[in-house]
Amino acid sequence: MTTDQRAMISDSLSSFVANHTDFTRLRALRNKAPGYDKALLDSAVHLGWIRHVVPEEHGGSGGSFAEMALIVETLGTGLLGEPLAPVVMAARALVHSSNEALKAALLPKVCAGTLTPALAWTEDRHGPGDAACVLTEAGGGLRLRGKKRFVAGAGAAGTFLVTAKRKGEIALVLVEGDAPGVTLDYEWRADGTAFGSLSFHDVALETSRIVQAAGARAVVQRALDEGAVLASAELLGLMRGAYARTLDYMRNRVQYGRPIGSFQALQHRAVDLFIQQELTASVLADAVRAIDGGKSGPQLQKLAVRAKARASHAAMLVTQECVQFHGAQGIADENPIGLYLKRALVLSAWLGNARTQRRRFAELNRSATQSHGMLA
Repeated sequence: MTTDQRAMISDSLSSFVANHTDFTRLRALRNKAPGYDKALLDSAVHLGWIRHVVPEEHGGSGGSFAEMALIVETLGTGLLGEPLAPVVMAARALVHSSNEALKAALLPKVCAGTLTPALAWTEDRHGPGDAACVLTEAGGGLRLRGKKRFVAGAGAAGTFLVTAKRKGEIALVLVEGDAPGVTLDYEWRADGTAFGSLSFHDVALETSRIVQAAGARAVVQRALDEGAVLASAELLGLMRGAYARTLDYMRNRVQYGRPIGSFQALQHRAVDLFIQQELTASVLADAVRAIDGGKSGPQLQKLAVRAKARASHAAMLVTQECVQFHGAQGIADENPIGLYLKRALVLSAWLGNARTQRRRFAELNRSATQSHGMLA
């Protein structure tokens, strides 16, 4: 994506955010099913945003991941990102799968907005290879039993991509949300949005609904890594949004006869927050370039982990400081700055917070060292 293209997309998105940011609406949506604004997701479809991450042969535009990251980042400045990133993550799992018949049937519907998928991979244990859900053979078909938790975007979804154990291996299978035996409950998060909790009670499936058998763990991991990069982009956006509002407050809040933004101590703290955003933007750009360059496996994982660790840490620091800059007003629910902090709390934890990502980075380095040792 050239500088001119980025500027053009950014200008268009900024106008969209300015016209749709409504904190009163956000407050009204809290803790209410489906936990998101359906009109916003419809707009994302109508404007062709999801098509950026789907190949042309399946109804997409074959755009770059950089464009998608920029979209999510800019929406984040107005707290408009939910549930776009989870939908894109599920779509990317389909893109990376090997079931060409399902891809040809489903991806055009995702682009058209008639199908909204969600990736259901988390249970009480974490990791795409830790599924306790069981997929068994039964009468020429399949039966799915088990539970999934923390399903991002579940309220938007009509279809779920579910990880399950099949013959001792992880498989990825497509399950309709209204299929007999499927139940969905909500677990409400700090910002009033929802995770889904899915139960599968002997759900009957055709074998053609297997999205990926052999290699499913790698497919899911790649989608999760790309989801982590999108989450990092949204975190960067909400940092920028909170920071811009805080600078505006500092210019207008007068104390001791002067705007508080003129006090050098506060200026120094504000510069530190700006540096955090630029550091995040730098590592995010590295991860986005890797995705657009076709990287996968450990190469992508390390860059995605680094981006999510930096973004999660920086977003918590920036939003907490922004609340402090607002003084007593910052903790009032009527002040939008608190909404940024709550969204940062949720999004920094999704797919692993900074501490989890640093631990994973160390594990990836350790695995790489052991592999080199065996090769030597």
